[in-house]
Amino acid sequence: MSNLNRFLGGSPASVLVKLIFLSLLVGAFMAFLGLTPFRLVGQVLDWVRSIFDLSFETVQEIGRWILYLK
Repeated sequence: MSNLNRFLGGSPASVLVKLIFLSLLVGAFMAFLGLTPFRLVGQVLDWVRSIFDLSFETVQEIGRWILYLK
């Protein structure tokens, strides 16, 4: 068995066929859910923004508590 076959887990042609089949399955599943790559990226970015907003609100709230205690 050559190094390339061992690295890929089979012959390059069979690995290519498997990848094409899996990408079609994933694409069909995403279409079923109504997801597009741009929408998915946008949702991830919105989620990251909400995490940052939440953390900054928490820091502000802690700052208020510290100021009230003094």
